[in-house]
Amino acid sequence: MIESMIARRRTALDGLESRMTKVESELSELQLRVNGAQEQRDKINAEVARLKELRDSNQVQARDILDKITQVRAELEGDSPIPPDPRWARERLQRGIEELEGRFEISALDRDAERRLMREMRELAHQHSEWVNKRQKEHPEWSVIHELHRRLNEAYDAARGNHEALVQLAEASEPFHDEYLRLGEELKRHQALHASLLGEREHGPSAIAFWRGLLDAGLTEEHELFVDSRAIALSVEQALSQYPPTSKKPQEESE
Repeated sequence: MIESMIARRRTALDGLESRMTKVESELSELQLRVNGAQEQRDKINAEVARLKELRDSNQVQARDILDKITQVRAELEGDSPIPPDPRWARERLQRGIEELEGRFEISALDRDAERRLMREMRELAHQHSEWVNKRQKEHPEWSVIHELHRRLNEAYDAARGNHEALVQLAEASEPFHDEYLRLGEELKRHQALHASLLGEREHGPSAIAFWRGLLDAGLTEEHELFVDSRAIALSVEQALSQYPPTSKKPQEESE
C-alpha cells in the first residue's frame, strides 16, 4: 500500500507543473470574466436604482399637485358655486389615489401587481381629468384646475413609464446575475484546485522522502508503527485520486 501511495505521488508530481500552468491560466481568465460580469450587473443595478428614484419622485410630484389642486379649489369656490369637479368627485379621486398608494407602500407586491397599481393610479387620474374637462366649458374660470389636472396626469404617466422601464430592466438583468453567480462558483472550484496543487508541490517530495526513508530503514506496512498510520495513508491516497494527471478540464479534476 505504501509503495502504491509513493508511486501515485510521484506520478502526480511528474505532471504537476503542466497542470499548474493550465489551472493558473484558466484561473486568470475566470477572474477576468467574473470581474466583467460583476461590472455589468452593478451597472444594471445602478440604472434600476435610478429609475426607481425617478418613479418615486414622480409620485411625490403627483401628491404635491393634488395638494395644490385642493388649495386652488378652495380659493375659487367662493366665486364659482358650481365647480366643474364637485366635492363627491374630488373625494372619490382622493380616496382612490390614497388607497392605491397605500397598497403600493405597505404591501409585498410582485412585479405584475406593481404594474397594475401604477396603471390604476394613472387611469383614475385620467378619468377624473376627462370628466372635469367636459364640465370645464361651462366654467372657464376653473381653467387653472384643469391645468393642474393635466400636470397630475403627466406625473402619473411619468411614474408609470419609469416603473415599467425599471421592471423590464430588472427582468432583463436576471441572466447577467445568474451568469455572475455561476462564474463565481466556477472560480471557487478552480481556486480550491489551485490550492491543492500548491500543497502537492510543497509537500509531495518531502512526503515521498519520508515514506521511502522508513521503508529503506527496513520498516514495512506490517510493522506496528504503521497500524495507526494506515488510515491516514488511505485518506491521503483518496485525496490525491481526486486530482489525477489527465487532459481533462480542471473543473472535472476537482470533482
